[in-house]
Amino acid sequence: MRFFRTIGKGIVIGCKFAAAAITYPMFLRRLRKQKRDDEIIITLFAHIGDVIYGMSYAEQFKRETGTKICVYCCETFVNMVKSYSCVDRIITYRKGSVAEYTVTYFPDMRYAWARKENYDGIIATITPKNYFKGRTALEVYRDHIYKVKSDKKSLYTPQTVEVKSIPDFEANKDKIVVLNPYSFSHGYNRKLFEAIVSELKSMGYIVYTNAVPKFGQKAIKGSLTLDSSVEELHSIVQQIPLFLSVRSGIIDLMCNSKCNLFALYVRQAWMRNYFSIRELTSYSEYEGNTEEAVWLNKKDTPRVINRIKDFLNKVNA
Repeated sequence: MRFFRTIGKGIVIGCKFAAAAITYPMFLRRLRKQKRDDEIIITLFAHIGDVIYGMSYAEQFKRETGTKICVYCCETFVNMVKSYSCVDRIITYRKGSVAEYTVTYFPDMRYAWARKENYDGIIATITPKNYFKGRTALEVYRDHIYKVKSDKKSLYTPQTVEVKSIPDFEANKDKIVVLNPYSFSHGYNRKLFEAIVSELKSMGYIVYTNAVPKFGQKAIKGSLTLDSSVEELHSIVQQIPLFLSVRSGIIDLMCNSKCNLFALYVRQAWMRNYFSIRELTSYSEYEGNTEEAVWLNKKDTPRVINRIKDFLNKVNA
């Protein structure tokens, strides 16, 4: 059954990719028609990390040029984008739509936009992987596309809100750990996270899985479901001993706060060279503790768990 589900997902992705390729010229014409003469359109991929960095550069671009900015983003991130003072107008696309695939995956669009800072008044906010050329993601963002230096303070910091998704949070927050095993851009291994949950529970921790049911995400066996807003998750993570996540945009979200981050690179060791949280937190105004580990196969599980235990001992010392 699992095999057929994987095949089915692959077919759906392939069809959307083909549709994006076919409709790309129409998509670009439609976007140009929506553009007003006195503004630029900045497109954002449907991933939280790309939104955070894209908007930090939108702010910088506004300060440098004074140009009106229209943001083309996934509807999921409208509230986040609205929080930036540089935004004059927002156009949205649906998560999972052909438009998302056109913005994100179609090579001609990515390569053409990456080569030009301003593509007929439309600016993209990321480059393909082969544009890295030994540089980290932050260096590419800073130097390759906008040619302006980012301001640390322009990185997104969610508003602090009351924690309602976790019962008795105030009484138990010193023993709560939140896992983030899911990412649209990173690997996932169920047995690894089940082993982590089992170990953490044996140490007396209450374990939650950050999961969005509408995306088919479920709590790791032995843990509880945490389905919260971005703002509430940020508020929770600042008050608990450990937030353990695959290296995804959620970690970028936490970089301007005081929290304890443990990043896992699951079957994607190469990402550590380009998206290391050590560079991220040194670049931002981060005040917490960080650790990271690479997991390639089940032989690495004991080593990773020991690293997590050592990290918790350091945090609690």
